[in-house]
Amino acid sequence: MSGRSRAGLRWPAAAVALALCASLLMAACGGGYRYVRSLGGRPVRISVVNEESANLNNPVALDFLLVFNEKTEGEAAKLTARQWFEKKAQFKRDHILNQDYVLFEYEFVPGDPVPVIEIPYTVSGRSLLVYADYYTPGEHRVRMDPRKDATITLKERGFTLAVTGE
Repeated sequence: MSGRSRAGLRWPAAAVALALCASLLMAACGGGYRYVRSLGGRPVRISVVNEESANLNNPVALDFLLVFNEKTEGEAAKLTARQWFEKKAQFKRDHILNQDYVLFEYEFVPGDPVPVIEIPYTVSGRSLLVYADYYTPGEHRVRMDPRKDATITLKERGFTLAVTGE
């Protein structure tokens, strides 16, 4: 064979090997998309102070909605906590998980100790919306910077959030 033919045979084999490696890498990374969001930082840490009288001494559902685009953020930010918990199932059907949002759901019994909650850092997170399901009237919702640590205090008739880190 001539040098030209050998070079011609090596190129397709190299291209196939390169395509195979790229395919395996994408498959190993779940398409690559979901994991790119978490590159570049440490998780956001949220401490929860859970008072004995929280939610009139009833369990408190606490949802953290990390949103990635302006449209999803606008829709979710308009909802009170009561509306959020009533419409959450429909929200999940209307939006794409890991593309429009990521949801972290918790429930706490008043007075029980709560470990620090860690929300994965994402460079594309626009905001982190916090909803608390209280029996008392009120918004029970707050928007926070998804790059800053915070302390949430679950109280008798509502909750407070204080930023604790940069």
